[in-house]
Amino acid sequence: MADPPLVVLRAHDLTSAAATVEQARLQAISVDGLTRLSLRTVSAGRTRIDCWP
Repeated sequence: MADPPLVVLRAHDLTSAAATVEQARLQAISVDGLTRLSLRTVSAGRTRIDCWP
């Protein structure tokens, strides 16, 4: 897993790869927070904006 460092697997969870276990864990926590924020935004009737190409 060189690029991207994090993947979401349908019907599973997500997999994160980094130089250390701590970095991989922080990536996963960050994605979880961003996902929750995105879900709340869409649930409130707002439009989600992609931050990457």
